[in-house]
Amino acid sequence: HLVDAPLSTSMTASLAIASDFDNNHAVKGTIYDFTLKDSADVHYAYHINLDALTRRDTTHVDIDCGDLVFKTDFSLGYKKLLNLGNALTNEIKSQISNRVIDEIALRSKFPTGRLYVKADKDNPIARLLGGIGYSFSSIYADMEMSPEKGINGDMQIDTLKTGKMQLDDIHLALQSEQEQTNYRLTVTNGKDNPQYSFKADMHGAMRPNSLTFLMALDDKNDKRGLEIGLTAMMTENGIKVTIDGDDAVLGYRKFKVNKDNYIAFNNDMRVSAKVQLQDNENTGIQIYTDDENATALQDVTVSISNLDLADIISVMPYMPDIKGVANGDYHIILNKEDMSISANMDIHQFMYEGYNLGNLSTEIVYMPQNDGSHLNDG
Repeated sequence: HLVDAPLSTSMTASLAIASDFDNNHAVKGTIYDFTLKDSADVHYAYHINLDALTRRDTTHVDIDCGDLVFKTDFSLGYKKLLNLGNALTNEIKSQISNRVIDEIALRSKFPTGRLYVKADKDNPIARLLGGIGYSFSSIYADMEMSPEKGINGDMQIDTLKTGKMQLDDIHLALQSEQEQTNYRLTVTNGKDNPQYSFKADMHGAMRPNSLTFLMALDDKNDKRGLEIGLTAMMTENGIKVTIDGDDAVLGYRKFKVNKDNYIAFNNDMRVSAKVQLQDNENTGIQIYTDDENATALQDVTVSISNLDLADIISVMPYMPDIKGVANGDYHIILNKEDMSISANMDIHQFMYEGYNLGNLSTEIVYMPQNDGSHLNDG
């Protein structure tokens, strides 16, 4: 349900409506004093100006209400627009199923048109969202699309709040080139943000059979806490992800990355990996698989050494305050009928939200038995 309390509406309208009950429809006029009431009080009342029409070669909608402006124009009728929407959905499903990215095939399902939205806080949508715990200062979107030029445009949300979380500025930009679509998403919290100040940037491109991501995060002091580039390649066997470049920044530390790194998600649900990250202070992260173990569906080991949890956790917005230096190995073997897990981990000088919990050490073994019971040793 949308809201917890019952809602009732009231309005008066002066509308001119025309239709041939086939492809041509039009409505134009004003809805006066559109009012929503709940059990406690009147929420708001607005006039809604509406101008909408559709025919074989055109779909047009123009709405303004309070400070909300919504406009869209497409050079085809609503029936063809709905058919293209279904065709685009089916094309996306097909490409995901076949592990391919075909930008031109996707664009061929785009309609030719434009979508424009601009709103601040004085409109029915903003007030309805406020009733379920969401709010924003302003929202803006201007997108154009066509089979020839792809999708291009910008979207921005200012001061998005939900619960105790506030994101000051969210901006998405899309730009299509001949055979690829470039994107950039930035999220910025200024120095006056009540929870966490940072600037996050993710940009890349959708290309034939590949997606690229470059992610970076700077803290309130403009210090780089995270920077890593990834490429996801579609292959005959599944999806292969690699870390781009020779270096990656994790938790403010620069790690050297092995040149032959990869994590492959294969069609047979088997994961294959070879990732080694090492910095100059003997901190290491390794993810690797034993692909020679043909009797197991999966054989994965994750190993960490001298990992400063404070550096890693502090990079992630809205995470608890955790400190300590971690070392450990985690080994998982998955067979057709069972799974075994072994882990050993120790954290030196572990602190959680200011509480000193000392040195923690644990060893865990989980292994199913032949009689159906389970061995848990820790």
